[in-house]
Amino acid sequence: SLPVLRPGGRPFVPFDVGSLTAFDATRRLLLWSYTKFADQRYHFGDRLIQIDHSKVQPAPPAQSGRRDDESKIGVDSAQGWSAYLLDGTLFLKRFPHDPRGQYPDGGATIEVYSSHEFLELEDLGPLTTIKPDEEIVLPEEWWLFTGVSVPATEAAALATLGTYVERTGEP
Repeated sequence: SLPVLRPGGRPFVPFDVGSLTAFDATRRLLLWSYTKFADQRYHFGDRLIQIDHSKVQPAPPAQSGRRDDESKIGVDSAQGWSAYLLDGTLFLKRFPHDPRGQYPDGGATIEVYSSHEFLELEDLGPLTTIKPDEEIVLPEEWWLFTGVSVPATEAAALATLGTYVERTGEP
């Protein structure tokens, strides 16, 4: 699903670590062509990606086509959650992950698009072929918590977010 959220907050995307003894790539970070590595909105930790949407500056007024304020990333995360904090309200999404599934957009299970005007916090399901008159459902749960403060450091942010993820149970 693709909720569109008000600007100015902080999205949180869990980043899987994988086996530290692996000799192969264990994590997938996807960047769209208009995403800049030096973009100040992003803080890439070892286990958590934090995005400070308040750092997104508006695009020049006359700019057309892809604008300077646009950016999009994706990750392959098996943790089944993502979150957004704005003015003390935490929006937490829970969704299932299929470890055998093949996911779109290079294997992304979570994608975040942001511009100065809004951001999208999207979870994706595995690619599936359906026949005419069949349907597929991607279940997810949305939770809201008020009076929330999430520290900026990765370890403290994960600890705080983890308490809310635990309160919601399995998706």
